[in-house]
Amino acid sequence: LPFVSRLPNTEIYSIAMEPPSTLRKATARSFKHAPTDPREISERVATAHPSLPQWDAFCEVLGSSPAITAWLAKLYGVDSSPDITGLGMDVVAMKREAHGHVLNSLLSSLTMTGGLLVQKGICEAAEVDASMVHLGRLMVASGGISGALVGFVGGGSSRAAA
Repeated sequence: LPFVSRLPNTEIYSIAMEPPSTLRKATARSFKHAPTDPREISERVATAHPSLPQWDAFCEVLGSSPAITAWLAKLYGVDSSPDITGLGMDVVAMKREAHGHVLNSLLSSLTMTGGLLVQKGICEAAEVDASMVHLGRLMVASGGISGALVGFVGGGSSRAAA
Protein backbone atom coordinates (compact mmCIF):
# COMPACT_ATOMS: atom_id res chain seq x y z
CA LEU A 1 0.00 0.00 0.00
CA PRO A 2 1.28 3.48 -0.81
CA PHE A 3 0.90 4.86 2.71
CA VAL A 4 3.30 2.35 4.31
CA SER A 5 6.36 4.08 2.90
CA ARG A 6 5.27 7.42 4.41
CA LEU A 7 5.16 6.15 8.00
CA PRO A 8 7.68 7.91 10.26
CA ASN A 9 9.40 4.69 11.39
CA THR A 10 11.98 6.39 13.57
CA GLU A 11 9.31 8.30 15.48
CA ILE A 12 7.16 5.18 15.95
CA TYR A 13 10.19 3.22 17.16
CA SER A 14 11.30 5.89 19.62
CA ILE A 15 7.79 6.19 21.08
CA ALA A 16 7.42 2.41 21.29
CA MET A 17 10.72 2.11 23.15
CA GLU A 18 9.73 4.60 25.87
CA PRO A 19 8.95 3.02 29.23
CA PRO A 20 5.22 3.06 30.08
CA SER A 21 5.73 5.52 32.94
CA THR A 22 7.21 8.10 30.52
CA LEU A 23 4.29 7.69 28.15
CA ARG A 24 1.79 8.12 30.99
CA LYS A 25 3.54 11.32 32.12
CA ALA A 26 3.56 12.71 28.58
CA THR A 27 -0.12 11.85 28.16
CA ALA A 28 -1.01 13.37 31.51
CA ARG A 29 0.79 16.60 30.58
CA SER A 30 -1.21 16.90 27.37
CA PHE A 31 -4.54 16.83 29.24
CA LYS A 32 -5.76 18.72 32.28
CA HIS A 33 -6.17 15.31 33.85
CA ALA A 34 -5.43 11.82 32.55
CA PRO A 35 -8.84 10.24 31.95
CA THR A 36 -9.30 6.74 33.28
CA ASP A 37 -13.03 6.38 32.63
CA PRO A 38 -13.71 5.39 28.97
CA ARG A 39 -16.78 7.64 28.96
CA GLU A 40 -14.47 10.63 29.43
CA ILE A 41 -12.65 9.93 26.15
CA SER A 42 -15.50 8.41 24.12
CA GLU A 43 -15.42 11.27 21.61
CA ARG A 44 -12.02 10.00 20.47
CA VAL A 45 -13.03 6.39 19.81
CA ALA A 46 -12.85 5.21 16.21
CA THR A 47 -12.96 1.91 14.34
CA ALA A 48 -11.25 1.27 11.02
CA HIS A 49 -11.70 -2.25 9.66
CA PRO A 50 -9.67 -2.84 6.50
CA SER A 51 -10.38 -6.23 4.97
CA LEU A 52 -7.28 -7.93 3.57
CA PRO A 53 -5.70 -4.71 2.26
CA GLN A 54 -2.94 -6.69 0.56
CA TRP A 55 -5.63 -8.05 -1.81
CA ASP A 56 -8.34 -5.41 -1.86
CA ALA A 57 -8.31 -1.76 -0.83
CA PHE A 58 -11.55 -1.76 1.18
CA CYS A 59 -12.22 -0.40 4.66
CA GLU A 60 -15.22 0.04 6.94
CA VAL A 61 -15.05 2.98 9.36
CA LEU A 62 -17.10 4.18 12.30
CA GLY A 63 -16.38 7.06 14.63
CA SER A 64 -18.08 8.07 17.84
CA SER A 65 -19.75 10.94 15.99
CA PRO A 66 -20.77 11.63 12.37
CA ALA A 67 -17.92 14.15 12.08
CA ILE A 68 -15.30 11.59 13.14
CA THR A 69 -16.80 8.99 10.80
CA ALA A 70 -16.62 11.49 7.92
CA TRP A 71 -12.98 12.29 8.78
CA LEU A 72 -12.11 8.57 8.86
CA ALA A 73 -13.83 8.08 5.49
CA LYS A 74 -11.68 10.88 4.04
CA LEU A 75 -8.52 9.42 5.62
CA TYR A 76 -9.05 5.91 4.26
CA GLY A 77 -10.87 6.93 1.07
CA VAL A 78 -9.86 8.41 -2.24
CA ASP A 79 -10.64 12.02 -1.33
CA SER A 80 -7.89 14.59 -1.20
CA SER A 81 -8.18 17.98 0.38
CA PRO A 82 -5.67 20.53 1.70
CA ASP A 83 -5.77 19.02 5.21
CA ILE A 84 -5.68 15.29 4.36
CA THR A 85 -4.76 12.91 1.53
CA GLY A 86 -6.80 9.74 1.45
CA LEU A 87 -5.20 6.29 1.44
CA GLY A 88 -7.12 5.33 -1.71
CA MET A 89 -9.47 2.66 -0.35
CA ASP A 90 -13.14 2.09 -1.08
CA VAL A 91 -14.85 3.00 2.19
CA VAL A 92 -18.11 2.12 3.91
CA ALA A 93 -18.87 4.88 6.42
CA MET A 94 -21.05 2.96 8.87
CA LYS A 95 -23.94 4.74 10.53
CA ARG A 96 -23.85 2.61 13.70
CA GLU A 97 -21.98 -0.32 15.20
CA ALA A 98 -22.77 -3.80 13.88
CA HIS A 99 -21.28 -7.16 14.77
CA GLY A 100 -19.11 -8.26 11.88
CA HIS A 101 -19.36 -4.87 10.19
CA VAL A 102 -20.70 -4.95 6.63
CA LEU A 103 -18.46 -7.17 4.53
CA ASN A 104 -18.16 -9.93 7.13
CA SER A 105 -21.94 -9.92 7.65
CA LEU A 106 -22.52 -10.37 3.93
CA LEU A 107 -19.91 -13.13 3.74
CA SER A 108 -21.44 -14.87 6.76
CA SER A 109 -24.91 -14.80 5.18
CA LEU A 110 -23.56 -16.18 1.91
CA THR A 111 -21.66 -18.93 3.72
CA MET A 112 -24.71 -19.95 5.77
CA THR A 113 -26.85 -20.07 2.62
CA GLY A 114 -24.27 -22.24 0.86
CA GLY A 115 -24.15 -24.59 3.84
CA LEU A 116 -27.94 -24.83 3.87
CA LEU A 117 -27.99 -25.73 0.17
CA VAL A 118 -25.57 -28.58 0.86
CA GLN A 119 -27.38 -29.69 4.02
CA LYS A 120 -30.74 -29.87 2.20
CA GLY A 121 -29.17 -32.02 -0.54
CA ILE A 122 -29.68 -29.43 -3.26
CA CYS A 123 -26.04 -29.49 -4.37
CA GLU A 124 -22.54 -30.51 -3.31
CA ALA A 125 -20.04 -28.23 -1.54
CA ALA A 126 -17.84 -28.07 -4.65
CA GLU A 127 -20.83 -26.82 -6.62
CA VAL A 128 -21.47 -24.12 -4.01
CA ASP A 129 -17.82 -23.07 -4.37
CA ALA A 130 -18.14 -22.93 -8.17
CA SER A 131 -21.34 -20.90 -7.85
CA MET A 132 -19.62 -18.45 -5.50
CA VAL A 133 -16.77 -18.01 -7.97
CA HIS A 134 -19.28 -17.13 -10.67
CA LEU A 135 -21.19 -14.87 -8.28
CA GLY A 136 -17.95 -12.99 -7.59
CA ARG A 137 -17.30 -12.64 -11.31
CA LEU A 138 -20.84 -11.40 -11.84
CA MET A 139 -20.47 -8.79 -9.09
CA VAL A 140 -17.21 -7.52 -10.57
CA ALA A 141 -18.51 -7.48 -14.15
CA SER A 142 -21.76 -5.72 -13.25
CA GLY A 143 -20.19 -3.20 -10.87
CA GLY A 144 -21.99 -4.52 -7.79
CA ILE A 145 -25.27 -6.00 -6.69
CA SER A 146 -27.42 -3.25 -8.24
CA GLY A 147 -26.02 -3.86 -11.71
CA ALA A 148 -26.27 -7.63 -11.28
CA LEU A 149 -29.92 -7.42 -10.24
CA VAL A 150 -30.78 -5.29 -13.28
CA GLY A 151 -29.16 -7.97 -15.44
CA PHE A 152 -31.11 -10.79 -13.77
CA VAL A 153 -34.45 -9.19 -13.01
CA GLY A 154 -34.70 -6.49 -15.64
CA GLY A 155 -33.12 -8.34 -18.54
CA GLY A 156 -30.45 -5.66 -18.80
CA SER A 157 -32.93 -2.88 -19.48
CA SER A 158 -31.94 0.53 -18.13
CA ARG A 159 -35.64 1.13 -17.41
CA ALA A 160 -35.56 -1.74 -14.89
CA ALA A 161 -33.17 0.29 -12.71
CA ALA A 162 -35.52 3.28 -12.52
